Amino acid sequence: MRETKLIIVEGIWGSGKTTTAQNIQKKLLNRGKNHELFVEGNLKHPADFDGVAYLSGNEYRELTKLFPNYVRVIGKYTEEEGGYQLVHYKKLLQENNEVNQEFTSYISQFDVYDGNLSMETHIHVVLSQWRKFVENAKVSDNIWIFECCFLQNPLTAMLAKYNATDDTIKNYIQTLAKTIEPLNPTVIYLYQTNINETFDKACQERSLEWVDGVTHYVTSQGYGKAAGLAGKSGTVAWLEKRKQLELEVLTVLPFESFIIETSDQNWSRIDIGIEQFLSL
Repeated sequence: MRETKLIIVEGIWGSGKTTTAQNIQKKLLNRGKNHELFVEGNLKHPADFDGVAYLSGNEYRELTKLFPNYVRVIGKYTEEEGGYQLVHYKKLLQENNEVNQEFTSYISQFDVYDGNLSMETHIHVVLSQWRKFVENAKVSDNIWIFECCFLQNPLTAMLAKYNATDDTIKNYIQTLAKTIEPLNPTVIYLYQTNINETFDKACQERSLEWVDGVTHYVTSQGYGKAAGLAGKSGTVAWLEKRKQLELEVLTVLPFESFIIETSDQNWSRIDIGIEQFLSL
């Protein structure tokens, strides 16, 4: 079988995606394989958006008018895409302490995942970025390891923010799957039996700000709001729905996927199973 050029690690929060992705990286390193690892939160991700704003020409011009002192620095973190501007504002904020809160609040309304983009625009932007990545990856000798950006991030936006129908979500992920198919990708899905316990684990490992943020995101809009979800129990119910959709999507992908139970956190067993599946 042709060797995969893209290994995707998926699963709900707390399932062990980062640990798994890093373990795969170690194996590729030991084999002397050229590779790139991008875990959740990496602002240099070549296919996904974290802290990136999408502005039309008019919106970008208005941004520079409102913040004339930042024009030069904004330009350094902006790339043109089909007549629109992608502003990597989280990276800008990390590297430029002089930028004020007013700028942050203003530009975040255009965030690809968290802003006011329509569902159609969101899908267009995400698919365009993936297509660009695939074209570059096809001529590279790298094996790419991605965490959470194929199922978690797109599905979270579609369900939590836009309350899209199950069919709409599945069709979108299938379109994304066909886009990356030239890379002979494979998905490692970390299955959790008890969602409540897994979410508790994620909460213990992360900051209170993260917990409050994800709870608000999935219960105060879209599917969560329509279903009357609230608090921790609402977040767990939302995760159950997300898990259901992810497992359904995995059955119709045009490439291989591997579902492995990771609830016991037995990383020796998990590591061996993934190594055998990937033939590492």
